[in-house]
Amino acid sequence: MISVDYKKEVAQACKDNLLESINILQEEMKMLQESAASGTEDGMSDHLESNDEGMMNERKDRENRLAVLYDDLRFLGELDLNVPMDHIGPGSVVLTDARNFFVAIARTFQVGDKAFVGLSTSAPIYGVMEGKRTGENFSFNSLHTVINDVV
Repeated sequence: MISVDYKKEVAQACKDNLLESINILQEEMKMLQESAASGTEDGMSDHLESNDEGMMNERKDRENRLAVLYDDLRFLGELDLNVPMDHIGPGSVVLTDARNFFVAIARTFQVGDKAFVGLSTSAPIYGVMEGKRTGENFSFNSLHTVINDVV
């Protein structure tokens, strides 16, 4: 049986993975900004006008992705990880005979030698799993899965 401490370890690994993604996006945005600034200083204004729109679109795309990641980070912070769960719901860690899940945000990450799939509550598979308990099973996309443990 897994413990609440293990659930906290899983949540921390998910958070660390998320923070790594945030840092990468922030660095990419910084590089785009520096590239735009250096291009302007070089006096290549005619050439840059055609690239400005592309750079702005890239920056906007990264800003949107960053906003989603910050929403995910906020959601993780709101989970009460001190409560053991006897059924699958938001914040639960689910070990199965096929995969390991963390019901919180959509991410894949590792905890030691175990791979985890982070699930959003809006994921179709979550609708099939929700409320199930240790020892129960579910099927999704023709994959039959037995729940070994939930916390």
